[in-house]
Amino acid sequence: MQQQVEMVEVLTGYETENRYKVFARSMPENVPLLQARETSTCCSRSCLGAKRPFEMTIFSPQTKALVMKLVRPYKCCLSEMQVLDGRAQVLGWVKQQCVACARSLLLYDNSGKVVYEIYGPWYVVLNLYAILRFCSCSPWQFGVMLPRTSDGKGMYCVQLMTSF
Repeated sequence: MQQQVEMVEVLTGYETENRYKVFARSMPENVPLLQARETSTCCSRSCLGAKRPFEMTIFSPQTKALVMKLVRPYKCCLSEMQVLDGRAQVLGWVKQQCVACARSLLLYDNSGKVVYEIYGPWYVVLNLYAILRFCSCSPWQFGVMLPRTSDGKGMYCVQLMTSF
């Protein structure tokens, strides 16, 4: 995933709506698999910063077809985001968890069941069975796991890296 940098933002410090390109290793270099575009108000970007409400549309750059939509309302803490498919059907939610000094999210399906856990950089899980660390020089590296079972173990699925 790569954020597209706006020259207006670089030169003035004025926060603009974010845009991203999503690349897949299996695709030819510099050909995005998906593109994403934020919709938010100037006031929310200026006053609320990273806590701002927004909608993110994710679409195919080739067909311009809507693939997914992310809707995040304003919340002072513990952000939540609704995930919709291209036909506006609810796929699920992403909810931030209260964890000290860490980035932790739970992904829920449309029935409310946790389907994935995401742990961000420098997150350490201490339990009886394991210490999981997702640390590197990159501050944007995330580990995606299947939900933990009753024995406290979770199955590591994939490691996501983003570049901003």
